[in-house]
Amino acid sequence: MAFTDVLWGGTLADLTFDVVHHECLLRVEVLAGGTMSSHILRCDGVNELRFFNQIPEPWTYAEVTEIEAEYDRPASCWRLELLLWSEQAGLVLRCTDIALDDERQPRPV
Repeated sequence: MAFTDVLWGGTLADLTFDVVHHECLLRVEVLAGGTMSSHILRCDGVNELRFFNQIPEPWTYAEVTEIEAEYDRPASCWRLELLLWSEQAGLVLRCTDIALDDERQPRPV
């Protein structure tokens, strides 16, 4: 989905998960045109949070190589997928609501 395009190629600088409130915050820093910007992706109503990694070497940072957000109508939730470096590593989240930089994304009709 287009609202996540600004995060492609950024660095996942922080991820916090509040298990009690089912809330996940991802902070992504993006360098574009010599300017660094920081973006917060907020996921509310998280019912899945999965990290996978098959890259054997340690990382010095986590590049957000790709990020996709798609609304799953039958499940009534957002599916967010981040590739970190390659298809061998990433994050998958499912949540009821999603916001980028405090701008809540409408559910497709």
